Amino acid sequence: VAYLMDLADREPFSADWYARAFARARPGMLRLDATPEYASLPPEGAAEAVADNPDVKVIHVLRAPVDRALSQIRMGFARKRILAPTAQDWETALASADLADRSDYARHLQVWDAALPADRILRLDFAQLGTDPGGFLDRVERFLGLPAAERAAGFRDPVHVGPPIPAPASVREALAERLAPQAAAMDRALGRAPGQGAADPGLPGAGPEGESATARLLRAAARAALGREDARHPGRRAS
Repeated sequence: VAYLMDLADREPFSADWYARAFARARPGMLRLDATPEYASLPPEGAAEAVADNPDVKVIHVLRAPVDRALSQIRMGFARKRILAPTAQDWETALASADLADRSDYARHLQVWDAALPADRILRLDFAQLGTDPGGFLDRVERFLGLPAAERAAGFRDPVHVGPPIPAPASVREALAERLAPQAAAMDRALGRAPGQGAADPGLPGAGPEGESATARLLRAAARAALGREDARHPGRRAS
């Protein structure tokens, strides 16, 4: 309780606040913060994050832009308890500035490429969570220098399932046209030919309304290796 009260009394999201948030990390423990907000930081925000965490590594999970956008829209509908959106509801959602900002993969990629060298950024295809979650975690562990960890029971299961709100074909078509440059940027970032990505698995726990599905997998990998990592590198700390 004292730990939480201490955080509540500080200016939120400042460098001091983040330092206190991770103050309970043991020596050698890898500290993880997972949120889609970091992807869309402006250049000065990314530069500040790196300055405050000189050894930081970034794991950027990219989802097919249309599916990510629809996931964000459905999350917004669910929060407003709109389970049967009208044409006007869809039109309003498509015009959202936040939707445009979170969908701007080309800018996100450019900002982080300028902030960090390539060997400090791991970019992963969200679709792999549905087709090969074990392989997804293998890549995370190698990137972080962690030993291979035993997978927890149920690690394949989606979490925070959102409501099934079907999107009209016209909405999908409008998003596909608008986000074609972002899909191309995603393909380039993952080093593949345009349009060669695997089909989006459509995990109900995916996207902004269920980013915990991704965070859960990443946290599981970090937690499972902490004891072994402390033994191997008792003095090591990383961000």
